[in-house]
Amino acid sequence: MFKAILEIEEYRYLSENEKNSYKVRISTSFSELGIYEIVKEARETNTLNQIKSFIIEIISALTYMDRNRKNEYISMIGRSINKSIVEQIFEDAKKEDEQLKEIQEAKKTAIAQ
Repeated sequence: MFKAILEIEEYRYLSENEKNSYKVRISTSFSELGIYEIVKEARETNTLNQIKSFIIEIISALTYMDRNRKNEYISMIGRSINKSIVEQIFEDAKKEDEQLKEIQEAKKTAIAQ
């Protein structure tokens, strides 16, 4: 049990509330299998949070999308509970930014003519 709690403490992408919740669940678990499943869930949550963090950084740096729209995408990512949804939101954000780039370039071309 102690080793499992130490492992939870090492996860950088879990909030203190998440860590505390997992530690309570571990300390009240009655079996090794139960502890294993809790640690596995914590590991998966940590990985998902890490992916979210990375994608949020990328979305924040998109060039053509305004801040409000970026915040909408970031909010959707924050509420997402699995990797495939996060990846789809990211793909949608990249696609929208690319479309905005094309629109801006078309405007520049139209003005130049």
